Amino acid sequence: MQPAAACSDRGQTISNEYYTISLANGRIFIQDTQTGRQLLDPALPVFGGLVVKDSENQAASPMVWTLVRRTARPVRSTLELAGQTLGHPGVRLTLSLLGGMRQFNADFQISKDATPLLTTYIAFPFAAQRAHFTYDGTLCALSPAERILPGSYSDVLAAHGWLRQADADGQTTVCSALDGCLFAFSEPRDIYVSPAHRCVSKPEIMIHPAPTAEQFTRGGFYALIDCNNFGTNFTVSSPAQWLMRFRFTTSPREPDDTWCDGFARQVRQGLTALFKHPSRSGCLAKSSLLELAGDPVSMLYLRSVDSGYRMAFWNRNHTGARCEVRWLGETLRRACRTDAVGRKIADLAYAGNRLTIELKSDEMIYCEMECEEP
Repeated sequence: MQPAAACSDRGQTISNEYYTISLANGRIFIQDTQTGRQLLDPALPVFGGLVVKDSENQAASPMVWTLVRRTARPVRSTLELAGQTLGHPGVRLTLSLLGGMRQFNADFQISKDATPLLTTYIAFPFAAQRAHFTYDGTLCALSPAERILPGSYSDVLAAHGWLRQADADGQTTVCSALDGCLFAFSEPRDIYVSPAHRCVSKPEIMIHPAPTAEQFTRGGFYALIDCNNFGTNFTVSSPAQWLMRFRFTTSPREPDDTWCDGFARQVRQGLTALFKHPSRSGCLAKSSLLELAGDPVSMLYLRSVDSGYRMAFWNRNHTGARCEVRWLGETLRRACRTDAVGRKIADLAYAGNRLTIELKSDEMIYCEMECEEP
């Protein structure tokens, strides 16, 4: 991970080598730093805003974001925003950029009150002259209203790993929802409900023909987070809280399905521990970050910080233990022992890419390490 580019002096803007994200007049603007292209459509609802409709299909007033905090760090910069709308008195959005990564993140904390019969979407108004959508289905990639069974509707669709919005000129946005989500494409659609059900909503709202492929050419997509119980007379009025996390990247050329699948796996799956017998040489995975060798010591966590990597080790034995940490393809520049909050306690001896850690019986220690720049 590279240090983030210098942030703008304006208090409502963050940027890295690829994107500039700013807040102005309650709206979010995202610009491709390299091409100068504005990625969002100002005619659509505000990015990250909640689009709320009641059972009479009356839309709530558009959301307006206010700045809570801006943080500019060498590795990660964030904008923390707050808003509210009908039925949702507290909405917090954290936008973040990581240095050297063509990716931006949107994390939501949403509180819902007891107002019943609401349909709520999160808006992602990415601009497109003529959009074409593809999403990750069950063991296949699909497009809305294409290759579906008779009677099937594409009002909302389950994107398992990723979705892709491609414009006619090749400009593409790829999104992955870490928590799983139903999406509506091109517009926040009213969900079809069979007339056999007793509905509280007007029939003309809930009953409509299946949308065709030509109705999915406008840019923007919407994540469904709150449904009015399909318009039935069973009122859902329980307060709730949600955490929703989304990861985005863009490209001037449309990436194929394999690339999108790789992006989704990268952002949705963390580091994986692989175990092997000590007599076997070599590494089990070509892209491994590090190896632990020696006595059975558990690594409780590994995370990136501004000054390198921070990790915690625990010796589960009733005797002392020694563990060797080997960084694969890296050379250590600094290693030290810290307390739980990262304050330095003492330097640790290392050689090349190897660091030996000694632990007492049932001891847990924290370490911080930094590698040489490639």
